Order: sequence, then C-alpha cells, then structure tokens
Amino acid sequence: MTNTKAKIILVNPILSYDKNSHKKDSSAYPYPGLMIIASILDREGYLVKLIDANLYSVDEFIEKLISELNDNVVFVGFSLMTMNVSWAYDVIKNIKREKGETTIVVGGIHPTLFPDEMIEDDLVDIVVINEATSTIALLTDTLLKGNDLEKIPGIYFKRNGKIIKNTPNLELDSFSYVPFINFSLIQHEEYAKDNCLSSFPYFPKKEYRVYPIQTSFGCAFKCAFCINSMYRRRYRMRSAEEIVDRIEFLIKEYKANFIAFCDEEFFINKKRLLRFVQLVEEKKLKFFWRTSLRVTNFRDDYLNDELLHRLEKIGFLSAVMGAESGSQRILNYIKKQITPKQTINAIEALSKTKIVPKISFMVGIPGETEDEILETYRLAIKLKKIILKAKSKGEIQVLSFRLYPGSLLYNKATSDYGYKSIHQLKELVMVDGSNLEKGWGFPVGDRKYIKNPKRFDLMQFYYNTFIWPYHEKKGFLRHLSVNLAMLRFQLNFFGLSFFIKTIMGMRKILKCLVRRFICKSNISVT
Repeated sequence: MTNTKAKIILVNPILSYDKNSHKKDSSAYPYPGLMIIASILDREGYLVKLIDANLYSVDEFIEKLISELNDNVVFVGFSLMTMNVSWAYDVIKNIKREKGETTIVVGGIHPTLFPDEMIEDDLVDIVVINEATSTIALLTDTLLKGNDLEKIPGIYFKRNGKIIKNTPNLELDSFSYVPFINFSLIQHEEYAKDNCLSSFPYFPKKEYRVYPIQTSFGCAFKCAFCINSMYRRRYRMRSAEEIVDRIEFLIKEYKANFIAFCDEEFFINKKRLLRFVQLVEEKKLKFFWRTSLRVTNFRDDYLNDELLHRLEKIGFLSAVMGAESGSQRILNYIKKQITPKQTINAIEALSKTKIVPKISFMVGIPGETEDEILETYRLAIKLKKIILKAKSKGEIQVLSFRLYPGSLLYNKATSDYGYKSIHQLKELVMVDGSNLEKGWGFPVGDRKYIKNPKRFDLMQFYYNTFIWPYHEKKGFLRHLSVNLAMLRFQLNFFGLSFFIKTIMGMRKILKCLVRRFICKSNISVT
C-alpha cells in the first residue's frame, strides 16, 4: 500500500441524543478538530474521506460508510462527545461486521475523559487522548507500515489482546504546523448556506455564507465547571495578520460573508483585537461575524462605546458570553472571576449598539441553594428588561448545569451527594436518549444535589416557555404572559402550574386541529 493510495475515513457523528434519529441537510459544520485532522492528513498526502452523518438518513449513512471501506483504508476515526457514543457504537458494530479487520480509532472529549473504558471495549482498537495534531500523521504512518505503536505518545491501544497505555503526549497543538481548515475536503456548500450560526431571527435578513475559523487553542481561564480546567492547556493564538489574510481568502475563494470564530475567547488579547479591527478597516473588508468573549472586557479602557461602534461597523453581529450565575458566592465557587455587575455593564453597553448579546446562565450546580437559583433567574430577567427598554435585541438563556467528570464540581457531586454517572461503554449505549438530553450528554440519574427537583423544573418551565424565547411578534396576550412569568420569579410563586400547562397543551392541540382542517380544506378545493 503506497501513501498516495492510503485512505483514512473520519466520521462526524450525528448531533442527536437519539441514535435512531437523524438530521438531514444539517446546517452545522463538522467538529473543528475533525476538520483540522482531515486537513493535516490531506497535506501529508493521504486520501481523506470526512463523512458527516448529519447529512444522511441512518440507512444512507451506513451505506455510504460501508461503500468507502476497502483494503486501502488505514483506519476509521471517530470524534466523540458523550451524547453520540451510543450512536457511534452501533456504527462501529456495522463496520466490524462488514470488515472485521478495520482499525477503529476514537478521539475527542469522551475518549479523553474515559480512555480506559473506551479501550477495554472489544470494538475499539486505538484511543487518542487529548490533543493529537502533532501525532496524527505519525500514528497514520505507523499503522500504514505496520510498525510498533508503542512509540506514539498520547494513545492507548491493543496488541495481541493486551492493552498498552503509552506515555502522555506533552506536545500541545501549535499553529506553527496546524493549517487552516481545507474546506475542499467537505461539502462546504451544504454547510455555508442557512448555517445554524447565522439563522437567528434577530440577525439582519440576509443570505449568509458562513465559514468557521479557529484562531486559538485552549483557554486562559480555569472555571471549575469547564472541561478546559481538566485539560490544563495553555492558551495559543494566531496573529491578527493571519486571521485577516484567511478572511480575505474565504471571501475571494468561497464568497464568504459571515465568519464564525470558533474560539473560547476571541477578545482575550487586547493588542491582537485592536490590530484585527485596524486591518479590517484598512482593507475595507465586508463580512459579518460572531464570537465568544467575557463580560470583563466591557470597561473604559477596552470595550468602551467607541470601540463597540467600530466593531459594529466592521460587521460584529453577536457577542456570546457566559454569565453563569446571579449569585456572587456561586461565581466565586466556580472560579468564574466575574461579577453580576460586570454582566449588567456588558448588556447595557451592547444595548447601545446593534451587536446582539447571547448570554448564558446555568442553574442546578452542586452546592447551590434555591435562593441562589432564584438570584440567577432574577438577574436574567433584569438583563431581559434592559434589552427591552433599549428596544434592542438579545438572547438570555438559563440552562441546566451539566457535570463534566474529572472537574471539581463533578468530584463534589460524587463525594457529597453520591452522584454516579455511567462510564462503561456497553452500559452507556443502553441509556435512554431523553436521559442523556436532560444531562446535556451525561446521564442525569438522580440529581441529589438539587434539593427541590419539582420546583427546579417549574422555574425552568416558566423561564424557557415565556421569558427566554425571542419573538418578533407582539400582542397583548404575549405581553401579559411574559410579565406574569416575570412576576412569578419576583414573588417566588410557582403555583397553579398544572392549570397553566393544561391550557398550553389544549392550545397546542387546537392549533394542530386547525392546521389539519385548513390542509383538508385546501385538498378539497383542489
């Protein structure tokens, strides 16, 4: 087998928790890490097939994948989060049934968290732990030539039925050799149009062509709830000149007009950000963009009114930020290094512009009191009112907290509250999809750290149903329902919920019946 004929198949799993479902014509790009791996292997001369399961029905995907298997395949690789391990397990069984000698390599967040559980399964041949751009070409070449895998850092593998655990890979991903994503390797036209990152109703009504750019690796902050706190990866970034050159290329080559920066914090380096703005202004580049940043950046010496208006003029559409809690004790506890006041300042500053804030909070944290949960909802409502008063736009989410095994909060949940999540692969694939969905990827089980689950669920119901959703439509009933829901949080009263849910259920059924009647009427007329 020669290098030019050697083929690597990379699989982007479905995003659904339900392994039997699919999302045809998905508007979400494959995982950035997977596209970077594909770009590296392509540069090394391998034939790379990146197959995105989100673009096919279940049967179509299996047929497509099996058709690509031949004697030239070096390995089939999966990038996995916990939510799609169950789905991947079924796919791998199909591969092994058709071509049992095919090497299966798994990497990503879940294998990094649970390498032992993954490699112990009979269907998995190699587990890649943590970052792998520095070793993926070596791994591929070693497999191709049949050489000893024991010299490759950062992997677990099997040899003659025995599990071998290599030393950790101490070399972090570096932009000195990590290329920009090669979009010719994927069906980029499928993703660029109507992409989920640009399809929000509060964006200007335009035909967006969306392309992602990874301008940094790692995170400089160590929040106790985040997976980055476990990786202990230092922050690395591309220069402003590299970023702007790449944007120019995407505009010219692919007619991109919307850039999604896939960074934990694009604004972390003030010098780079200011240089980026200067270059875009000088080159008169026309594109829209969105990215993540921290509320602490909104201050007189950085994201002030003047700079925000410059950002607005160069197409900055959406500022994605994590506010996490309305309780200062909780913010200190999770090591977020922000204050509720800084979150309010960020929303007030953005409300003077057309830049849309997308703020997220989380509730149900181990050790959090009911009063502190209420503080978070009340702060979220306060932010909503600031946006409404300014007649601007914004999205304020309050999400259920999810545990990352290995994090400080996960350890507290297990030690103080007896929480247990499933790690074994064969057990995890048996978990019901709805249970995974509630836990955002991890089985929720019995959340003993939530003292009053019923009240907790009611708070989520009222906020998510009446307060959070963005609505263009206005009217007396909608205005009344929103204000009544806000009043509930102010008075700390969540009674008569059965009555409210019954009315909403009847309303939903009535709408369905009306649609059916209209549909039948149209058929009759025809």
